[in-house]
Amino acid sequence: MLILLKLLTMLCIGAVLDNGIFGKAKNKLGNVVLFVWKGINAARSYVVPKNPDTESQKAQRNLMKQMVSYAQIVLIPFIHKYLNPFAVKMSGYNLFIQRNRNANFPGTTWNKKVYTVGSMPLPLNIHWTYGSNCEVYWDISGIPPGLSLNDYMCVIINNSDGSFKKLKDNVIVASSSISFGSELSESDKVYAFSYRESNGVVTNVATTIEVEPAP
Repeated sequence: MLILLKLLTMLCIGAVLDNGIFGKAKNKLGNVVLFVWKGINAARSYVVPKNPDTESQKAQRNLMKQMVSYAQIVLIPFIHKYLNPFAVKMSGYNLFIQRNRNANFPGTTWNKKVYTVGSMPLPLNIHWTYGSNCEVYWDISGIPPGLSLNDYMCVIINNSDGSFKKLKDNVIVASSSISFGSELSESDKVYAFSYRESNGVVTNVATTIEVEPAP
């Protein structure tokens, strides 16, 4: 029976090696891969994995590189504070990559940036201005239910090419604006979200929106 089993194994997966100088067979020896199958030492020829390396695959890899590079830059100012508290069985870093990959797949360009996803409302009429007195501002005359004047706002600025430029936070909703001096240009991309803290830890966030320039 054992001999028959060995013969069948040889036909299915390659050679069967008796215990001897090999001991428990594993890893690779030349062009032969050694492994244990159902307690039996076995061997098969090594097959080089196929990698078509199509233009689409190259574009997907390039997209992932962009996301990883961006995540590394915003790891301290953004990810640690705003994503780590909500990451389950993964790091905030991996949560950022996962959300952005899912939001843009199967595309090959990073058209949609995903920062925070949450249930908090945002203030109404958020806009931004550029020039000599740049600011992001919002309406506090009517605060949506679930949002307090004592909650906070965070604004993220990206350059026109999508690279990270600046982040400002810890500004209470009641302030009605965040000033950027003359740092913003017409081609910048502006994102904003509200958030709530308790004992220095972020406990709730709004889903980040891309802010439109002032009309």
